[in-house]
Amino acid sequence: MSFKVFISYSLLPKEFAALYAVSEEAAKRGIACFIPDRKWMPDDGLPSRINAQLKYADAVLVIASEDGVHYDWLNKELETAIAFSKKNIVFLADQNVTIHKGWRPYLVYIDRDNSALTISRITDKLEKMKLAKEQNKALTWLAVGGALFLLFLILSGKDK
Repeated sequence: MSFKVFISYSLLPKEFAALYAVSEEAAKRGIACFIPDRKWMPDDGLPSRINAQLKYADAVLVIASEDGVHYDWLNKELETAIAFSKKNIVFLADQNVTIHKGWRPYLVYIDRDNSALTISRITDKLEKMKLAKEQNKALTWLAVGGALFLLFLILSGKDK
């Protein structure tokens, strides 16, 4: 099962190449990205197809450029992610975009002079989230295996 990331964005049309570059780099690292369409109106609520992608995402990447044109959509998606208690939310934003101080530890600033570095930094953060999920899953299976082994020992000792 792959690590799934929902990418919420507010960009200018000319910035979409960077959005897809992040998605492609993430895919190389075993991370599946979902980029929602903007064929809905924020005042009408989130469409079920987008709601489902957010619900089942392992992480949410919020990309906000200074001159982005979809902030209403981004805000609605972020609001929904928070309502779903998503813990893995990371931001990629221009320096002039206001990000609440509580989110700043999860923020990577866009370096307009070095897009490759920006893409690397944000995908590194996503990859760390993916590895943390995999480690938690492995620890869970180890705990289950240990409990089953102890149960087996207890049950096998009762037969004697």
